[in-house]
Amino acid sequence: MNFEEANKFLNSLIDREKRERIKYPESLDDFKETLRIFGNPQESFPSFIVAGTKGKGSTSFFLARILSFSGLKTGLFLSPHLVNIRERISIDGKMISEEDFAEIISEIKGRIKGDSYRSVFETLTIMAFLYFKEKKVDVAVFEVGLGGRLDATNVVNPVVSVITDISYDHTHILGKSLKSITYEKMGVTRKGIPVVSSKQKKIVRDYIKEFSKSDVTFVGIDTPLKVKNISLEGTEFSYCGEDYSIKMIGEHQAMNASVAIEALKNSHFYYEYEKGKEGLKDILFPGRFHIIKRNPLTIIDGAHNLHSMKVLVSTYKDVVGENPTILFSCLKRKPYRGMLDELSKITKKFILTSVGGERRIDKEKLIKFLMERKKNFEYYEEVEEAYKNLLREKSPYLITGSLYLAGKILEIEGWGKNQSFF
Repeated sequence: MNFEEANKFLNSLIDREKRERIKYPESLDDFKETLRIFGNPQESFPSFIVAGTKGKGSTSFFLARILSFSGLKTGLFLSPHLVNIRERISIDGKMISEEDFAEIISEIKGRIKGDSYRSVFETLTIMAFLYFKEKKVDVAVFEVGLGGRLDATNVVNPVVSVITDISYDHTHILGKSLKSITYEKMGVTRKGIPVVSSKQKKIVRDYIKEFSKSDVTFVGIDTPLKVKNISLEGTEFSYCGEDYSIKMIGEHQAMNASVAIEALKNSHFYYEYEKGKEGLKDILFPGRFHIIKRNPLTIIDGAHNLHSMKVLVSTYKDVVGENPTILFSCLKRKPYRGMLDELSKITKKFILTSVGGERRIDKEKLIKFLMERKKNFEYYEEVEEAYKNLLREKSPYLITGSLYLAGKILEIEGWGKNQSFF
């Protein structure tokens, strides 16, 4: 089996990231039974697990980077990918090779029989477990795909459970209240295992304390965090009295980095930290207030819920100020009205397009809403055409609303092929 054949097999499986009406499992029992076929590879290395609504990818990336720079062979599992599916599984910043990808898919296909095939996400999770075991990683970081309690990653035995900002997203699956969403996220906690959380709203902090199976450290409340400067060059902050400078932009990224630092402090890997903190300096996580061009200024941000859009708009005002032309698209079930209203605070013109296949939003909803708001906009069915027309408008440019849109633009610009993600 080669890489193309492995991808073809994956595409034949249930993909909950692309399809709407797919029932989610009600327990992890069947998935755990499948892992027993492979000898429970997830038990071969210590892990960190990272759940939350916003910032879990960046926090996972920060955490893995620190561990790797500490001299530890570090696996990282992320989702979704932006351009290349191999982005999801990496060791020390190097994506799994096409050969290893195909070899492990072939092993999985050969050992799971009949109708027991897992979903795409579960299969990729098994692949990460097998790959990290085979390559003998010292530690691995797992970003939860969705929720936490019933997520396939939640079969690991974490040394620390990490909770990033919790807000409204995937409410059709996780529930429509912050309480129900927090309950699902806190399913990644374990009795006697440290829990590190971002600051959170007070109501969310209360729910976290209610549902956590262990004591929680809230970064920025139980520990001191001060943001000193934010610019297009990055973010400067102090955490627990120590100064840091990162290339990633925004107050929220200072929080994400601090949560990663605190997670290390609560683990037995902390003795390596003095070497590892150097890994924070030059880190760039694509698609997160990502400057892909300086002239003309072009920024990509995968904000795809109302909370993250508010953060994006606030950060943009702080570091750019000048009104951008915005390329926007989102998936159905996303709060497009609120997101477009937020973006309207900083722009005079939208370029609209469609992404997400079966999960794409009805374009008429976007068009009708902006017409009602008397906003200036154009719509293009194809992303390539929309991007081409964006670049004919007045700069700066901001591309947002979906990680799928972010990935498509990065692909057009050669990221993942001509440029490294890590």
